Amino acid sequence: MAVVAIGAFFSSAVRQQKAWLPVKQGPIISAIYGLGTVTSNKIYQLKVGVATHVQHLYVHEGDEVQAGQPLVQFSSLPLYKADFSGTITSLSLHVNETVYPQNELLTLMDLSDCYIRVALEQEAAVKIHKGQKVKLSFSGLPNQTFEGIVTSVYPKDQESYAKIAVNKLPGSILPDMSSDVAIILDQKENALLIPTQAIQNSKITLRRAGQIKQILVQLGTINDEYAEVISKNLQSGDEVLVKA
Repeated sequence: MAVVAIGAFFSSAVRQQKAWLPVKQGPIISAIYGLGTVTSNKIYQLKVGVATHVQHLYVHEGDEVQAGQPLVQFSSLPLYKADFSGTITSLSLHVNETVYPQNELLTLMDLSDCYIRVALEQEAAVKIHKGQKVKLSFSGLPNQTFEGIVTSVYPKDQESYAKIAVNKLPGSILPDMSSDVAIILDQKENALLIPTQAIQNSKITLRRAGQIKQILVQLGTINDEYAEVISKNLQSGDEVLVKA
C-alpha cells in the first residue's frame, strides 16, 4: 500500500510541474557574464640595473605626484622623476638602504585612467569582438550600472582576455577592485518571447483559442530565460506548455 501511495504522489507532482504560459513581447538581451578587474592604463614600476644606495626619497606610499616631480635619488644614478601624474601605490625603499637590480622598488599609477580586464573561457572568447557594448556593476555600489565597450580581445599566459573601456568611473573605484561584467552579444527591444523551457528540439506545444498543437519555431536571440521567436507561426497572446 505504501508503494502505491508514493507512486500516486509522484505522478501528481509530475503533472503539477507543467504549466501554460503566455507568449509575450518585450526586450531580450543575450550576454556573456564574467568577473572583471579594474586596471590602470598608466603603471610605472621603478627598477634599477645596478646595485646602488638610496640617498633621498621625495615621496611616500599613497602620495599624489605630478608629472616631472622628483621621486628618488640614488648615489650612482640620475634623479628619477615621475613620468606622469598619479599616485604612489607601493614603495619598498628607505633612505641609506642598498638596493639591487630587477627588484620592484616603487610603483606609480594613474588612478583616474582605468579599464576593466576580464578573463574569458575559450567558448566565450570566440564570440567577443571589438566594439561590443558592456554593462558593469560593483558590489559596493548597489543599484548602479556603468556602460563600457570592448576595445580588444587578446591572449596572455595561455588565457584569453577582453579589455573594456569605461567612459567614467567614480573616484572610489580603484585598481584591483572587481566588477561584474555583462558583454552584450545581441539585444532586441520588442521581440516575441517564449520561455526557453518550452522548447524541445525546436518544437513547442501551442494553445490558441482552445486548440492545442505542436509546431516548429525558428529562434533568434536566446538567453537563460527566454528565446526570441522569429517565425510567423506564433503571436502575442498564444500560450505555450512549459515543463519544469
